[in-house]
Amino acid sequence: MKKLFLNFFYLTLIAVLLSGCAGEEKSPKFVFLFIGDGMGLGQQQLTESYLGAYDSEYPMPELNFTGLPQKGFITTYSSSHKITDSAAAGTALSSGQKTSNGRIMKNSEATAGFTSVAAAAKSMGMQAGVISSVSLDHATPAVFYANADSRNAYYEISMQLPESGFDFFGGGGFRNPEGLQVNQKYSENYTRQDTRGVDAGDRKNMLLYAKEKGYTVITTADEFHALKKGMDKVIAINPQLQSGAAMPYAIDRPDGELALADFVRKGIELMENDNGFFMMVEGGKIDWACHANDAATTVHEVIDFDQAVKEAIDFYLLHPDETLIIVTGDHETGGLAMGNTVTYSQDVFRVLSHQKASLEVVENYMESLDHPDFSLVMEALGKFYGLGTDIPLNGFDSLRIRYALHSSAGIPVRQNKIPDEFLDYGGYDPVAITATRIMSEKAGVAWTSWSHTSIPLPVHSIGMGSERFGGFYDNTDIPKRIMELIGYTAINK
Repeated sequence: MKKLFLNFFYLTLIAVLLSGCAGEEKSPKFVFLFIGDGMGLGQQQLTESYLGAYDSEYPMPELNFTGLPQKGFITTYSSSHKITDSAAAGTALSSGQKTSNGRIMKNSEATAGFTSVAAAAKSMGMQAGVISSVSLDHATPAVFYANADSRNAYYEISMQLPESGFDFFGGGGFRNPEGLQVNQKYSENYTRQDTRGVDAGDRKNMLLYAKEKGYTVITTADEFHALKKGMDKVIAINPQLQSGAAMPYAIDRPDGELALADFVRKGIELMENDNGFFMMVEGGKIDWACHANDAATTVHEVIDFDQAVKEAIDFYLLHPDETLIIVTGDHETGGLAMGNTVTYSQDVFRVLSHQKASLEVVENYMESLDHPDFSLVMEALGKFYGLGTDIPLNGFDSLRIRYALHSSAGIPVRQNKIPDEFLDYGGYDPVAITATRIMSEKAGVAWTSWSHTSIPLPVHSIGMGSERFGGFYDNTDIPKRIMELIGYTAINK
């Protein structure tokens, strides 16, 4: 089946290339920009290796997006740091301009704003959509519709969403839709999106404001499936949200619940029109999983992201001479590498299949236990990771878990800023993160950081104008080239 698909795929590609040999370059009508937050070559190779452990015919099977024909690499530095954050990287990918870490579509001095490629497309008569697995006011989705001095200004960012007039927003919710002050707890566990809402003093409820501006706000699966072509200005919030108003990790998602691919499919259904559309899709929790050095959760997030890309590829196959698909990352997270001197065999990646939940779920479970002893901890680790049951532990593994249990009992590691403790546990629950690191080691996966790195990132593309995205260049060149292709002339300077 895969070979038949590839044959059809490349026959279609040849036809498109031959048809483009004569005449001037055409503009793509449908543009997809997929951003895997925190996704570099390591994350892609790990996922392919995991899949290859179950497929003897293809020991290193390609993901849908790694099979796209045009290949390139981009640099990711910001104007203030060699290692970028998502705000500066997103600004570069959205506007074609460098800025300081933390800025959302403003210059380093915060004295001028930029125009996003999504807004440029909208001004050209195309429809525009923004989809993310994290909250829609998070850094990457925000840079396509907002300007802000700080990425942490969640309320101020979200209030600009209804002003954008974009046609479809989907995925996560909002971290602070009620405009609560920063000293009021809202961001970490805001998992309920009340579409009735109330105004908080002189601060208008963002969801109510969106309705006033003509948006349909939906928060249930039934409402989502009822969305039909002809309905414009839609905000589709996933019915289930985890911390930070994000969609659940793919590894935690029960069968039958909405995935990132569902939002892409629905966005295509709602926005397909004669004037075309621009759609940005972010796999935002790849980054979160890599911050936690959680290899199994990372694999599931990349697979989930890849399934979203497949929706665009399926659409491309129907409109090959009108569609452009670009897939890249904003930065790499975790310094992920394959090989840790422990093992190099292919089937070792099957170890990761024993993990049944994300680090976030395990942390919440560990915090629910009242002063657990070692036996209770090991019972939990067997349940979530298969450690000590399906996966044998050596004496050093057990010693590390005992030490982590001691640390979690004596120090509130998640809140402190003690350098040694942070380097040991990254600010996460000591027992949960130790178990997660042991899983990585047994799968032959190495991590060098709890944070971002500066390595160049791959770019995969196909379709009308995709030849412009091969080679080695800067992340700012991606939106500039998209704007040129769609005929937008007022490019940011």
